Amino acid sequence: MSNNDRLRRELTFTALAPSLMWIVGGVYFFAFSFNIKQPLTLDKFDPGPALLPKLLGLALLGGGVFSVVRFLAAGQGFRNNDVAKGSARIATAVLAFILLMPILGFHLSCSMFSIISMLLMKVPWWQAFLSTTMLVVIIHLVFIELFMIALPTIAIDISLF
Repeated sequence: MSNNDRLRRELTFTALAPSLMWIVGGVYFFAFSFNIKQPLTLDKFDPGPALLPKLLGLALLGGGVFSVVRFLAAGQGFRNNDVAKGSARIATAVLAFILLMPILGFHLSCSMFSIISMLLMKVPWWQAFLSTTMLVVIIHLVFIELFMIALPTIAIDISLF
């Protein structure tokens, strides 16, 4: 295999990586939505708790496939697409937030997601930390203290003995 073929494959994968991230997220939401069985309400018009994740999964999957087809059909070449890369980074941060919330709990995962997403959007670090602190404190006060809604807590069992 020549270096040109290898370089072309690497550039193609780099150009398609953002679209592939949306496809992976879509497959994840769509595939695991079939395991959701508990209804949100007992109303006969309730479409079921799996409807929203199915719609979200199909939308992400459709958007990712559309983006891949558009890229391949248009022959856009291998130019650097910063908007698509930023989109893929934010999508990765959202997926990581969803996957880490049951493990790290709301406070830690929300703080990490908020700081990382703001830094990806080129917000100065001090504003990201200040905004994150205010966001987490306000959500804690409103949902946990005021409405007494239990948000996920850290799942790591720390024991000294």
